[in-house]
Amino acid sequence: MMPFEATKNGMSGKFNYSDLEKRLIRIRRVLDDEMILWAEQGPKAKDDHERIATNLLSQFEQCRQWFGGNPRGVTLDLEMEKDNPFAWRMVWIPILPVSKLSVKWAMLIRLCCRTVLSPAYPCLSQVC
Repeated sequence: MMPFEATKNGMSGKFNYSDLEKRLIRIRRVLDDEMILWAEQGPKAKDDHERIATNLLSQFEQCRQWFGGNPRGVTLDLEMEKDNPFAWRMVWIPILPVSKLSVKWAMLIRLCCRTVLSPAYPCLSQVC
């Protein structure tokens, strides 16, 4: 123990590691359910011409146009799920194919990602 530490400077408590996986699975399930709800609310926000939907449509088009130009060798394919501005799918190809071998690697190494944004986005992080 260092001179500046007191005897009460410890991590006392019960961590219940045997139950940890169940708790993490439950947290993941709640987050996935919330993401599904957001994806379902997105088209309604677009149909109601809400500002956040309009902004996301514009930002999606800007991102798609910018990444479509292959900036600095980054190949990123963006798609909207079912014309929903709140649900985007991205495929990132990490290498720029310059030879037959690198083309084969580019076909193998891809990072796929799904991003779903809340229709209440600005209000989630602050009081509105």
